[in-house]
Amino acid sequence: MRSAVLLGLLLIFADAASADGLAACRTSPRLAGPCFVVHGRLSIANGYWNHRIWPVGTRRMLAVVDSQDKYDENTVPLPESIRKMLEEPGSEVFADYQVCPLTRSRPGHMQHVCMVSASHVFVRKTR
Repeated sequence: MRSAVLLGLLLIFADAASADGLAACRTSPRLAGPCFVVHGRLSIANGYWNHRIWPVGTRRMLAVVDSQDKYDENTVPLPESIRKMLEEPGSEVFADYQVCPLTRSRPGHMQHVCMVSASHVFVRKTR
């Protein structure tokens, strides 16, 4: 019980430490519109933008990039607790993600977003 509480506190402090990178998303001069909340599944996929959010109930895909609309899989700003969940092979992280668009939404194209936060998090293992 004590170790679970300690782990929870460590994740909260780690999330606070990564807040600067996430906060830069909301104030980026590259925003293509207002920030919004999307209920979706974050997973790692093959391809150039491998951090992707699938908004549940749609056929769309959002590419998670940094607030400068650049991509490096090792530096994409994510809450640290979410990053740790994704390290487990076959993990999919469902949550309500607050994201900000860095490109306009166009049918047939993956929209680029940066992540501000995640709430109501649930992890599902696919393997």
